[in-house]
Amino acid sequence: GTPQGNNFLAKYISGIPILIEKDRVLAENIYQGSGHGILIGWVNPFNEEFPMAVYTGQNPRDVVGFNSIMNGSGNYHIFRYFITLRQGSFVRNGKVWISR
Repeated sequence: GTPQGNNFLAKYISGIPILIEKDRVLAENIYQGSGHGILIGWVNPFNEEFPMAVYTGQNPRDVVGFNSIMNGSGNYHIFRYFITLRQGSFVRNGKVWISR
């Protein structure tokens, strides 16, 4: 779902170094427009030993059927209309996580 429709995601998404807005996604780059979905591997807020998977987007319909997208390694995968735009990693710079 999206942060607007998922209370858990709304509470914890601020810690993830990707910003999802209705008309763009900000990560290591700015992805303008709508139709973006994001697959994220992130730190589980309840147990840091086990990562959690986050499937989100600008609109819930943007992630329906995401299993048809080829994806590989990395901490995040940004796609638009099911076409991969970027697979990247998060790196820690001191206490701050950034997208790469």
